[in-house]
Amino acid sequence: MARTTEGLAGRLTPVVIDVSAPLRDIATGGADALWITVLAAGQPIDRVIIPSPSDPCPSEYVARALATHGSVARLVTLRSQFETPNPPVAASVVVCTRNRPDALQRCLAALGRLSQTPQQTLVVDNGQGGGSTAEVVRSFGVDYAHEPEPGLDRARNHGIAASTGEIIAFTDDDVEVEVDWLARLAGCFRDPLTAAATGLVLPARLDTDGQCMFEKYAGFVRRFEPRVLDGAYDVPTSAGSAGAGASMAFRRDFLEEIGGFAEVLDAGMPTRTGGDTAALYRVLRRGRRIRYEPRAIAFHTHRESVAAVQEAVRGYGTGTMSYLAEAAVEERDAGAGIAGVRWVGNRLTKFASATARGRSTERNLLASELRGMAEAPRALPNARRIVRSRTSPVREAPGGWEPTRIGGAPLDVRREEWDWFPTLSVVIPSRGRCRSLTHLITRLTEQEYPHDRLQIVVSLDDDIDGSAEAVHRMDLDVPVDVLVSERGGPGVARNRGAARASGDVLVFLDDDVEPAHRLLLVEHARALRGADAAVGMINPTAPDLADLASIRLRNWWMDHATHLLDQCDPTFSDVSSGNLSIRRELFAKLEGFADLRRHEDWELGYRTSDPGPTCRWHLAPRSATRRDRRSTTSWTTASTRVEATSSSCTATPRCSGCCSSEDGMSTAPNFVASRGRPWLGRTTPCGSPAGWLSPCASSKEPESAAASHRWRQPPAPWPTGRASARRREG
Repeated sequence: MARTTEGLAGRLTPVVIDVSAPLRDIATGGADALWITVLAAGQPIDRVIIPSPSDPCPSEYVARALATHGSVARLVTLRSQFETPNPPVAASVVVCTRNRPDALQRCLAALGRLSQTPQQTLVVDNGQGGGSTAEVVRSFGVDYAHEPEPGLDRARNHGIAASTGEIIAFTDDDVEVEVDWLARLAGCFRDPLTAAATGLVLPARLDTDGQCMFEKYAGFVRRFEPRVLDGAYDVPTSAGSAGAGASMAFRRDFLEEIGGFAEVLDAGMPTRTGGDTAALYRVLRRGRRIRYEPRAIAFHTHRESVAAVQEAVRGYGTGTMSYLAEAAVEERDAGAGIAGVRWVGNRLTKFASATARGRSTERNLLASELRGMAEAPRALPNARRIVRSRTSPVREAPGGWEPTRIGGAPLDVRREEWDWFPTLSVVIPSRGRCRSLTHLITRLTEQEYPHDRLQIVVSLDDDIDGSAEAVHRMDLDVPVDVLVSERGGPGVARNRGAARASGDVLVFLDDDVEPAHRLLLVEHARALRGADAAVGMINPTAPDLADLASIRLRNWWMDHATHLLDQCDPTFSDVSSGNLSIRRELFAKLEGFADLRRHEDWELGYRTSDPGPTCRWHLAPRSATRRDRRSTTSWTTASTRVEATSSSCTATPRCSGCCSSEDGMSTAPNFVASRGRPWLGRTTPCGSPAGWLSPCASSKEPESAAASHRWRQPPAPWPTGRASARRREG
């Protein structure tokens, strides 16, 4: 594949060459050299400039010049062969234009060659409306909308309101996209936490001094490797390094959450630019992710004259300072103000360096940028007055964000299907969570499962808050057995409950979850028709995203659930006792859960892969539960109640993957350390992020309360105490 600029002669001709495809002679248009972007299986890997001996340039000459990239190309090609093909993600394309019908015609022609047909292609005319622009749109048969109020972000918001896709891709009228552009951008949104995606923007032509100057000093090329910016770990003001508005896509629900693009920014307003960067900033500010996909290639037509380039760079200075000021005020982000001060200092240093070394071109551009920065304090208030004078916004900002649900919708159940439903026992281990426990039991009694085939077993690992009495007082039409015994840990508590259970199928649920729908138990029973055990989904409950720990928690849960859906067969580390079903016979052969402080479910899954009892695991995405919001919040606030000590860190040099909660019955993820960035918060001496309990953190037990009722613990064929577990290991 090769793309060249034909027609006008010039010193450089930008070319895109995929070395994994056969090479052909390249028409140079009389250029002195070729500016080659090298691809391998669609993946950009390098950029080189080679002299052009003739027109056309022979393919053998180009092949020799690119011979050094052969090993990298073979590696990338080999890697691409192992990529799993994914179904296309539907998306709409919005093109904003203003009085440039010729450029718009080239843009729409490129969109018509896309390998993935857009769900909708919409052109928003921010000019006078009608005329030649409307005729061009009509000739391509795409949708047309007119936005009379000036402003690029105003036109983008109009496009959001008029588009139909859940994914909205944006490009400009002076951009021509490659055939896989939309497919690559839309494919980034398979990750439910990804709110925005950007692509690689290359120069469409380098025929003039102005175009070469723009590409060298203000080009859109970021890098050639895919990149993910995560709001849980990356500074929000780094969003500008992700991409540009010439090639970007967003989730519709996220744009509606933030109220669309900031109309005080970008072209058509006194601020001149910055609207795309501000939207990307808000993605990271809210803890979501931006994916940069260099295989989503677009070609931008740069300014032709040097004066136009200087004016564009001046606008970049005004827009960047305006966006940072807007972020500091509207988002109350002190980091944005600090970033603005550092950016001014960086530009002043470069200006002094360019002046001292006699680099007149760089000095003039930096001078233009500094003048634009000085105009920002006046431009932003003027833009705000213009926006306030408008009668009504294009779209009102709706309510808060809710996490994308992981897992499919439950299937309806017919009464005649009840004949094959097995007898089912729900085992709930609990300690110190009376309120969550009673709420879960109430929700279980509302399940559409035959009550004459259902049993609930509550295994209290030392009744410290009167949970037994609270359950005993509940008026239920489902048999509930309550066991109270000395503290032995979550695995032992589950084994005790399983020993009392009488059903053919055991369903283990944590006491801090609740069914996501009324068919949770039905879906577990369906999953076991062709398997011996099933792992259900635990959807996250959106916490209060007011701090970094809450954001990391939300992102971890979403990644974990997405990982489960991507697995053909669950592995031992995918087994979670918080929502697990298993046949009683198999559970007895496996001798139940091991007596471990944590990860007893992983250990059970690991033993099923050993010779002996065979187990067919099944992922049941419709067997969904939600983590209790109160329990979720307790994980993020645990650090305010405990502190790690140096002595305990010495005893445990490395924290494990999960951390005990205060009551010892559930676990929370232990996230990646702060990578040395002070804004992410301090870390414990063992390297775990402060704000999370870990084996090196001392915990305070809640005060015990006398249990009102106790039941005798029945004998069991598997370990129900620490001593028996130690004997089995010996």
